[in-house]
Amino acid sequence: LLRAARRAVVERMVLDDPIYARRVLEEALGRFPLETLRPLDRPYGHLALAYAAADDPQRARELIAEYEAMPEADHSRDAEQWGGGAKAVIALSEGRLEEAITELWRFDDENECYTCAHPWLASAYERTGQADSARIMLEYFVEVPSWEIWYDGGHLAHGYLRLGELYEERGEREKAIEYYGKFVDLWEDADPELQPWVTEARDAMGRLSAEPQE
Repeated sequence: LLRAARRAVVERMVLDDPIYARRVLEEALGRFPLETLRPLDRPYGHLALAYAAADDPQRARELIAEYEAMPEADHSRDAEQWGGGAKAVIALSEGRLEEAITELWRFDDENECYTCAHPWLASAYERTGQADSARIMLEYFVEVPSWEIWYDGGHLAHGYLRLGELYEERGEREKAIEYYGKFVDLWEDADPELQPWVTEARDAMGRLSAEPQE
């Protein structure tokens, strides 16, 4: 279930396909219903975060409510932290952006995953019109070494591509080309359905390289 939750986030972020992400979750829960597991083994926070990312905040809230009402569940600091992360992504999905930012910083505080909050923070800041803060969050995310391959899988490519766009908007061509190039290096052998993004990044690099120096 934990792997399905992480995979759903990857599918949602990479393919922008919340319907498929929810199908991943439902198929996993169909095979391993939560009620058949010991409460201590149920990854409520991760599942709720994945449902929120997959545009189903109602299901995410139901999971958090069940978790909070069950004293036998895992209420260790790490599990509670991921429950808080789920609440933050629920707020983000429902457009409660200032609340999402507050909850995301709480999720980040003393989190063993140094970068798990930052792509969500970037999204929240961008949606509040704070492009510079979004850029800082993404830059931290892509530059800090991470052991969390599932978060990299879901967010790293988008981070590189969005940083290229943000630096292009700022008129900083060299930085834009650098991040577009990192994206191309990462995805140049990607599946055919992902190649339009690679073409887009290469076109941007060509356009920026061809512009006359000021």
